[in-house]
Amino acid sequence: MTREGARPSVTFLLQAPLFGGAHSTSAALFRWPRNAPQRTRVGCRAVAQSHPSGLVSLSVGSAQFRLRVFGDRRWKVRGGEVVGCTRAEPFERLPICWERAFGGVESPYNPLGRGHGVVPEDPESLLLPNFEPPDRLIAPPSDRPPPACFLPVPAEFPVRRNKLGGCDEAWLKERWPALPDDYDPRFWDDAAPGMQLEHLRGDETLTFENLHPDHLELTATLPGRRLRCFALDTRGEQPEVVELDLQAASLWIDLVEEAVEIAWWAPLPE
Repeated sequence: MTREGARPSVTFLLQAPLFGGAHSTSAALFRWPRNAPQRTRVGCRAVAQSHPSGLVSLSVGSAQFRLRVFGDRRWKVRGGEVVGCTRAEPFERLPICWERAFGGVESPYNPLGRGHGVVPEDPESLLLPNFEPPDRLIAPPSDRPPPACFLPVPAEFPVRRNKLGGCDEAWLKERWPALPDDYDPRFWDDAAPGMQLEHLRGDETLTFENLHPDHLELTATLPGRRLRCFALDTRGEQPEVVELDLQAASLWIDLVEEAVEIAWWAPLPE
């Protein structure tokens, strides 16, 4: 993370997906955007610290994103029926990830999560999520709150994958490598529920509570530098240099590595 007095760096690159664990069993942490941004997407890789409030929060300027944190809990079963849940086990640190948010194999919103589809005979299905929206805490097992996570939604999750359209034999023969006819541009909106900003100037103050591995509270400020990008338009009789309208598409915060990245996007001239 850029601290006071440090010099920010600017890099133009293409980046492959970054995974949080084994490629086949974990969610991708981050992908660079590839569509025109309607709003700035925010993603954060962090570790929740134990705190009496049970809350963690990330603020970007005046926008605040919060999660309620619990230690491991399980539904209690008696006579084949769920009769409550165990007390949360104590913890020091928990990684904020899709695997610990609400979901399950049948959930289109988070097939890697826990708490969706309770089966009294299956001990693994009795695990409750470690992270929940503060205003949508689980009460009965039938509750279906949105998964609470700061990470982007992986493209493999059905809620996103279904927006890609029909990648069938007809598509392979007639349109590949172009996108399917029924492709939905919202496929590229990979922000977790609520993790979006209407606008990012690039000089906002970032505030973190109970999210850093070593500091319960941490504040940083984005460098406030505005990038400029130019393209050479060769479609006319004379080549012309045009300035592109750069927009902040994604804000990626990695509190484990102490790094912040802003991904910029610009449309090419029509």
